[in-house]
Amino acid sequence: MSRLAYFVRQTLQAMRASLRLQIGAVFAIAVGLLLVATAQVVSNNIDAATARWGRGLQLTIYLKAEATTGRITVLKSLLEQRKEVRSVRFIDSATAHQRLSESLASNEDLLRDIEPNLLPPSLEVQLVDGTDQAKLRPLIAVLAQAPIVDELDYRGHWARRLGAIASVSRKMGSGLALLVALGCLYIITSTIRLGVYARRDQIAIQKLVGATDAFVRAPFLIEGAIQSLFGAVLALSGAYALFNYASGKLSGAVGFGIGEVSFLSVEQIVVGLSAATLLGVCGSFITVGRYAEV
Repeated sequence: MSRLAYFVRQTLQAMRASLRLQIGAVFAIAVGLLLVATAQVVSNNIDAATARWGRGLQLTIYLKAEATTGRITVLKSLLEQRKEVRSVRFIDSATAHQRLSESLASNEDLLRDIEPNLLPPSLEVQLVDGTDQAKLRPLIAVLAQAPIVDELDYRGHWARRLGAIASVSRKMGSGLALLVALGCLYIITSTIRLGVYARRDQIAIQKLVGATDAFVRAPFLIEGAIQSLFGAVLALSGAYALFNYASGKLSGAVGFGIGEVSFLSVEQIVVGLSAATLLGVCGSFITVGRYAEV
């Protein structure tokens, strides 16, 4: 325990001696990790939106204004008898107007001149789990020919498109993470290399008096870990600030299917901080072993 305290004290003293360099390294690491964290937040929410759009309410049938109550009741009854359908709910124009008003929140002034009866009534169809477009195609074809049906909105179609976007975003995020990791390694190795040069006389003396390789490496490993950890904390703080700003802007879109947006999970934050710390240790280990000849 006393040896660890000695290593930490030596590390902090060395970092204080090159404070500007250390601050620059931490901020450079933070900028790179901020890109990765932001990309991960976006990817998480795209995946969540894909999952929401791929289940539950998947088919909305917009009805013509002249559709009578009797015809709507008959269509609703026929739909409820289909094996692909779990439930059917009728939404009148007033309910549709109220929903739209709630979803617009602070922008509800946009509906000031829109009368409730201008919005079309609809049937919201909740499908059985596992129903895909192939199974739903016959029903869609029949509904498209129904005289009281004005338009069909099949959410599963958009879920597949969003899923493709999510797949691309994950691949791009992985590539970005790799590039950032390499960039952070370069920053850490450059900083540690300068530290090795600045302390080369001290290292030589330590070696002369019998210091082991581990003893010489330890302060540099701690320095790399601190740089990366502080950079990761700054990156997460910046990502959370951006998330709060963006989520406020998106709050009015909740009613249009985007749903609640979320930040990184606790597990992702812990893994990210651990990975960043390990990256710093690895970068320092490589650099010290190469330039300090230990």
